[in-house]
Amino acid sequence: MKRILFLCAACLTVATSLAQDEHAYTQVDEYKTVYDLPNYVKNLPVDNAYEALKELPGVTMNNGRLTLGGESVTLMLNGEVSALSSREMLAVLANTPVERVANAEVMYNASARYLVHGALININLKRGEDDTKPNLQGELYAKYSQQHYASTNERGNLFYRNKKFSADLLYGYAYQRGFDRMSYQYAWTNPYESHHYTFYSADHQRTNQHNIRLGMDYDIAKNHRLSLTYTAQSDNNHYDYQANKELRSAIQDEAYTFIDTNHNSFRYANWLHDARLDYQTPFGLKAGIEFRFVHPDVYQSMTTLTSTMQGEPTGSSSYTLYGNGYGRLWKFHVEQEHLLPRGWRLNYGAYYMLNSGADADMWLTFDEKIGGMEFST
Repeated sequence: MKRILFLCAACLTVATSLAQDEHAYTQVDEYKTVYDLPNYVKNLPVDNAYEALKELPGVTMNNGRLTLGGESVTLMLNGEVSALSSREMLAVLANTPVERVANAEVMYNASARYLVHGALININLKRGEDDTKPNLQGELYAKYSQQHYASTNERGNLFYRNKKFSADLLYGYAYQRGFDRMSYQYAWTNPYESHHYTFYSADHQRTNQHNIRLGMDYDIAKNHRLSLTYTAQSDNNHYDYQANKELRSAIQDEAYTFIDTNHNSFRYANWLHDARLDYQTPFGLKAGIEFRFVHPDVYQSMTTLTSTMQGEPTGSSSYTLYGNGYGRLWKFHVEQEHLLPRGWRLNYGAYYMLNSGADADMWLTFDEKIGGMEFST
């Protein structure tokens, strides 16, 4: 499967001076609001860029996605729109310390210069304050919580900059394990019969997530830069569910027992690799290429066992599903900005995307036994 998308956009804007808002950490111009994000949330219990964004006016969560003014919003880093999905970008931001953020630019209607339709939030990371001396900074973070099982969240950040080169490495790991249990029973009787029903279920969840982002910039000259960004993510999810049902009945002088056992096991894994190379020139030309590769893998099995205590046939069924697929995406983009007299700017650009891959190949097996008869596929 291959899909090709080509888009052109152009815009003409008038430069306006920033006006200081009444809030000390907010500046506005004609099409965007700029927030000094670290200072804006310094008195709030947030420690990463994702949590900080949710504190901005108009930003809310809806079904696991960030929205701006109730509408879907595109997220970008350092003024570059990535092929990463919204969920993948949020994972990157969740592993980015809020102290690494320079500011956040909020646009309810993005300028055509960004090649984005609708709302946009651009997060600019700090590039270092001293260009003359080598600078090395780092941070380690760990979080531990204990319920029925333990969950942990760790991340590390390393930033280096000298006169022309800078590198920013982020790594995050999250491990979560959960357990839920439910049980109940009830009985009813009358002069002719009695019934007692018991139900018990337990499910276990386990998640492992790895997130890596490496960004490197080389400043050839003023406003002349070469940038390389690599993002990798790995998700492994495990879910196991088991339920037992038992019904004991006595009707007049006869007793019956019915037992039903269900087991459901689900595994899902996904690997992502995304690499992007950008080139910026002093005369306003920007060009870049991006490659993205994803590989999902899924496995599910379901087993049901049925039995009675009266010599009736025992029934059983099993269902197994597993599959995998992959996707590749190439994206090329070019943008140009011209500074015109009286502070006017002319922006235009285009991008081209080539998407190829294979849908998940699924294999299904099914076995069923009822009494002495067996069925399988």
